[in-house]
Amino acid sequence: MEIKNKEKFLKRLFIYKHLKLIKYETKIDDEELEKIIEGLNIKSDHLRKKYIIEETCKYIDDYYKDCNACHFENCKCVCHRKLNKDIINGCCKKCRHQSSTGCKSMNIACKLFYCTNAELGDKTRLVSSDLPLLKLLNPIERWVVLGDYFKNVEEVIFDLYLWQLLVLLLIIVQVVLVILKILGHY
Repeated sequence: MEIKNKEKFLKRLFIYKHLKLIKYETKIDDEELEKIIEGLNIKSDHLRKKYIIEETCKYIDDYYKDCNACHFENCKCVCHRKLNKDIINGCCKKCRHQSSTGCKSMNIACKLFYCTNAELGDKTRLVSSDLPLLKLLNPIERWVVLGDYFKNVEEVIFDLYLWQLLVLLLIIVQVVLVILKILGHY
């Protein structure tokens, strides 16, 4: 299916992301649209989620590339220097993915987080609506991805499947309760 109108396509994205048999194409020169189409053309649910997370993390890294928001000096962030605390690695102090060169993990929640003392310069803080690939996730998946701190890609994807299972179980319980009510057993 060839996309000719970006706005119309994005309004209907909630439908297109469920149609796994269609191959999407566009001749519109738009990087955001091309990334979304590339994600839609990944038919494996696991690989699609992995693509969304990794590409979104790359986007965030590129956006903040020249911004040293935490102003680390001797492994201490600006906040902990101001408070004269002996804590190193700032907010990431307890993360097992932390290394001497920074974070090794691809985690959207961590990459979007900056404390109130962070100095972003002329950059504005990114929010979920600024990240186009997140549109390929449903609201619960977005909530999980944006709140799953200190985990790697595979752990976040596992949590996404756990939440899907929980929602499915809640739906089954609702259906059973409705059936029992109809039969007069509830």
